[in-house]
Amino acid sequence: MECKRCHKEIADDSVFCEHCGKRVRPNKWLLFLIIVLILLLCCGGIWVYLSCRNEGETYPEKVTINVSTADKFKGTVSGAGSYIKNDTVEIIAIANEGCRFVSWNDGNTDSIRQVIAVRDTVYEAQFDSISLETSLVHGDDVTIPKDEPKVEPKDEPKDEPKVEPKVEPRLKEKNYWFGRYEGNLKNGIPEGRGVMYYNCHVQIAKHDIEPHYAERGDYFDGVWSNGDIEVGDLYNGKGELKYHICPGGRTQQYELNDDK
Repeated sequence: MECKRCHKEIADDSVFCEHCGKRVRPNKWLLFLIIVLILLLCCGGIWVYLSCRNEGETYPEKVTINVSTADKFKGTVSGAGSYIKNDTVEIIAIANEGCRFVSWNDGNTDSIRQVIAVRDTVYEAQFDSISLETSLVHGDDVTIPKDEPKVEPKDEPKDEPKVEPKVEPRLKEKNYWFGRYEGNLKNGIPEGRGVMYYNCHVQIAKHDIEPHYAERGDYFDGVWSNGDIEVGDLYNGKGELKYHICPGGRTQQYELNDDK
């Protein structure tokens, strides 16, 4: 092997030149350290570059809105999901047939409402089954079955003895969903003098623009015409006169044909 500095022959396994004393083989550890330093500098430069590029960038904070139902057989809900903080979210509760929405777990009674996504929150909808009593208390619309249509007797042929049409007897008492009637009846509805005892809050007449209401325990004593109030007086449960209803200018909110 030849020394690159003094150009003299030296042994092949020599590290230093025997003539000039210079190193003829490179230091492997030094090369390794140089390579490691180069790699560290490259990695540091990449990290600094990425840090500077992302500086100032912000990502919106998200919150989770969970919407559930206390009884899936009575109603369904919608509106759950992940939203950006402070967004306005609409949540909806829909009652199944035969049920009604009561309230959310925070006391709100709106079935469709807007909420602010401030933090992770759970909203649970409460439902209840519909019955006649709860419907009267909460003012829900309830379809009450009506009487079957009355079939009038057919006229017999002239050559046969005439059969008189069946006349409905004048009953003295009849029950309805809003109260009990005592008095004269014609074709199953109040006609003439009679008294109606009310068992719930209901509008009975409208006179001089102002509607008249009967409360539980009140009773109306007067004259009826074809199922409508004609004239008379409304008393409270103590027998005290509340107001007098004159003929004309009144409407009713219920149908007397609807039996209890």
